[in-house]
Amino acid sequence: MTTDTGDPRTRWFDLDEARLDLAQRAHRFVEERVRRYQRLYPDAEWSAPESRVPWELLDDLDGTGLRTLGLPGEAGGSGPVDTLTYVVVAEELARGESALIDIVLQGWKVGSIVATHAGAEVRRLWLGRFAAEPRLLFSHCSSEPQGSSDRWLNHDVPEAAMRTTAVRDGSGWVINGRKQFITNGPDSSLYVVYATTTPGVVPSQGTSSFLVPRDTPGFTIGETYEKTGGRLFNNAELIFENCRVTDDHLLILDGASGTSGRTFPASKAIIAAQAVGLAQAAYEAAADFAISRVQGGRPIIQHQAVALRLAEMATRIEAARALVRQAAVAIDRKASHRRPLAYMAKVAAGETAFEVARQAVELHGGLGVMRHAGVERLLRDATLFFHLDGTNDIHRFRIIKDLFPESAGAYAERRDDVG
Repeated sequence: MTTDTGDPRTRWFDLDEARLDLAQRAHRFVEERVRRYQRLYPDAEWSAPESRVPWELLDDLDGTGLRTLGLPGEAGGSGPVDTLTYVVVAEELARGESALIDIVLQGWKVGSIVATHAGAEVRRLWLGRFAAEPRLLFSHCSSEPQGSSDRWLNHDVPEAAMRTTAVRDGSGWVINGRKQFITNGPDSSLYVVYATTTPGVVPSQGTSSFLVPRDTPGFTIGETYEKTGGRLFNNAELIFENCRVTDDHLLILDGASGTSGRTFPASKAIIAAQAVGLAQAAYEAAADFAISRVQGGRPIIQHQAVALRLAEMATRIEAARALVRQAAVAIDRKASHRRPLAYMAKVAAGETAFEVARQAVELHGGLGVMRHAGVERLLRDATLFFHLDGTNDIHRFRIIKDLFPESAGAYAERRDDVG
């Protein structure tokens, strides 16, 4: 391996032409658009929440066809694509800006949910708007103040039901409750919201999903959280106080728990690929610095201690990339082992990203913790992978439950959220 050659075939040497074309398209977008944006706005992540989202990048990304990847024609897409295709694109984009994937993934996921579960009129409206408006964002809203990742253990008992409720009222529904840690929360135009509709039963039989447009009466944005990393996308609390939606905005009645993974099974693999892309960026920054930085009369890459670190970083990235691709293929083939592979990929890639970014900071010496060097930001961004889409420990519990279904115990009940 070397630092970036300008050709993603160094990472995707065995792709078919269609996927390779998408990888190269994403790579060019990073080199031509993302790098320019980063030069022009080096402190964008420290702006106020209302001005930190990289809207210009979303405008530019729209021209590549990648913003609407996999969505139906009415959303500006070219039809469904497989998980491996999402993985390839996500890694290349995250190599330039990890937070961009957090924003775009919501569009891929919610767009797929709308296309699959919304009625014809609602589907045409929102997918049509999504196609026409590059700055229109979606949010997927499950996490609550009373429970987030622990819900993924799927203790399917009434006590685990969501506190957010929806009650039928005439020709619609009234939603009350709160959601937290919602990606794109302050900036989205449409939200998929999960709520308890049949109290007293297990969540798998009493949870429904709804579409809530931003301007719906009774719906407000609460606190926008200030995060350590991933600061170019906003994350917020959502508040529902007698929020009324019409019946055509009901997506799934009573059986919505866990359905997002079946509708859009690529999510875990995309997050894992995002982590690999960030690790690749950190590795390239470290290698470039090691080649150009001279200490003791020679570039520091010629010092054995530095060479060993770079070799370890490259090896860990290649191992994580291989696992992510294997998980993607298993998901696409609906293989029996796809769930533990997806969880393993998410855990391994996220921890690889953090460790590689940490090593990149170390190799830069004191410069590594200075904002203008750029690598400290990669380390901050990497901290999110311990929690994105469920904590790593929760995923480890689920790995064990899949590997030892009869022995692992009730703490790790399996939930089919990976296709």
